Amino acid sequence: MQIAITVFGRNKDIELSELTKIICENECNILGCQVVRHFDTLVGYLIVEGQWNQIVKIESMLQSQLSTLIISIQRFEPIKDPMKYLPYSADVVGADSIGIINKLILFFLEHSVQIEDVNSSCFTPVQTSADLFSAHFILSIPSDSQIISLRDAFFEFCDQLSLDAIFEPIKR
Repeated sequence: MQIAITVFGRNKDIELSELTKIICENECNILGCQVVRHFDTLVGYLIVEGQWNQIVKIESMLQSQLSTLIISIQRFEPIKDPMKYLPYSADVVGADSIGIINKLILFFLEHSVQIEDVNSSCFTPVQTSADLFSAHFILSIPSDSQIISLRDAFFEFCDQLSLDAIFEPIKR
């Protein structure tokens, strides 16, 4: 059984340590984890796998022992999708503007591409005073897709928005 745990609260390293300790002490495995500090706030999510009785214990312990954090837990079963997908990544950099991430997400969804992961940030490089953004996407493309057509459409889309992009298969 797997659960997704989302965490939000004041930044305290001890809280993060206690969270992962509870998971490990109940013999569950952390399959994925991302935690971000923003000033004095901690935001994160974890994907945890274990036996159902261990998961139930974790759910109970997290709510009672980490009361200073806002914790949300969602149980789920892995999707058994008969369709085959190709793993791809896309990296995009450009001038920051309102709605740019939304436009990129809509492009992928309109082309039947599943978004597995998105990481983005805004920054001001030391060389200029222009606000820039960068985004990294992990994508699942249906194996029957015309990759060359999708790649061409993506690069044309990015060119229209004056974005620099890389689109390539994930090599493992």
